[in-house]
Amino acid sequence: MAKVTIKVALYSITALSISTAAFAESMVYRPINPSFGGDPFNSSHLLGIANATDRYRDPNAIDPFSLIDTDPQSQLNSQVQQQVIGSVTGNATNAILQQNSGTYLVGSTRIVITPNDDGVTRSIVLTNIDSGAVTRYDVPLYQGMIP
Repeated sequence: MAKVTIKVALYSITALSISTAAFAESMVYRPINPSFGGDPFNSSHLLGIANATDRYRDPNAIDPFSLIDTDPQSQLNSQVQQQVIGSVTGNATNAILQQNSGTYLVGSTRIVITPNDDGVTRSIVLTNIDSGAVTRYDVPLYQGMIP
């Protein structure tokens, strides 16, 4: 009887191994990297993984956090400077839009605004006080702004 059970066991193992071969599929290579024909939506994911695992640090790199001013005095000076520049440039812009003539000084630049004789344009002359360079603009006025 032992010989019969061994034969039955061998036959069943053989039958199982033959039947599993019928379910096998062929393996197909699908590239992941978009450089080699993979899905282009994988590129940002692969770049993130590469940057996360990168151990090389550039010795000449500048730490971006070192560029931030943490000194309260420098932050106050920066805010005051931005407000003053915004006010001065705002006044010059308002003068152009409201058709006012005048001379404005912004840093080392003198801005002279005068109406032209044609009544349709305004002349803006920018003069660099340090170098003496002069730039002239003739700005057309919109129809709603002509007096």
